[in-house]
Amino acid sequence: RRRGRRARGPTMASLEELVARTQEVVGALVRKPKMSGKLLARPPFRFLHDTVMALDARGGLVQELFGEDERDSSTITDKDAKVAFLNKLIAFAGICAGAPISV
Repeated sequence: RRRGRRARGPTMASLEELVARTQEVVGALVRKPKMSGKLLARPPFRFLHDTVMALDARGGLVQELFGEDERDSSTITDKDAKVAFLNKLIAFAGICAGAPISV
């Protein structure tokens, strides 16, 4: 061990690996929006919303999570509404994973 360096724990997958895996898994489930590397690397809100709604149309996973107004991206225009949507989604993902997700 070198002096001045801390030991590292398990490493997280690289961004490229995460993007590739997401393209493989989510891309197999939905056609639109297209799972482009550029959008996945730094996803805008509309892309995330459209992806969640497309996945919901496939399997109905978040039907009860979002109200009718939240299901229409044109009604989510201000920052607080976007943050509320994303916080609900993160909490739901934590429930599915069995542990809270910190961001």
